[in-house]
Amino acid sequence: MSQNLSEALLRIPLFKNLIPTEIKPLLSLCKSASYDPGTKIYEAGSSGTEMLILLKGTVRVLLSDGTEVATVSAMDTVGGMEIVGALQRTADIVAADEVSGLTISKGVLEGLFQNAPNMGIGLLRNIVENIAHKLSDTNKELAARISHEGGSQSKE
Repeated sequence: MSQNLSEALLRIPLFKNLIPTEIKPLLSLCKSASYDPGTKIYEAGSSGTEMLILLKGTVRVLLSDGTEVATVSAMDTVGGMEIVGALQRTADIVAADEVSGLTISKGVLEGLFQNAPNMGIGLLRNIVENIAHKLSDTNKELAARISHEGGSQSKE
């Protein structure tokens, strides 16, 4: 693995606090993935058995009615909530442009708990922390929208 790739991967929240010698064996357990613009990567209601580590491109997070609720760009992940929580996917994930990255399956994560527990726990901590940050950002955005809508309505 090149030094540049190692440094790039360390900027991804999933790999926070891991060292390059831990990342290399983990990458060998991941699968490469690429998607053309408009491709539905994950479908709402499907089982969440993997997460996508975005290395290039942007994905759109869409509700069943087509409403875009978020975008996720390179150097981030999608699908963490489902892989950790054994939940069905709550939204469609669609490639906004050319997307490439790596997928990590729930089985790989569970295998790390057995075979490399420190790394598995570290990854789990990073996934949960990333979900918490995204939820916090969403809550702030929702509060701002509610505040803005409430302030713009006339009182009768």
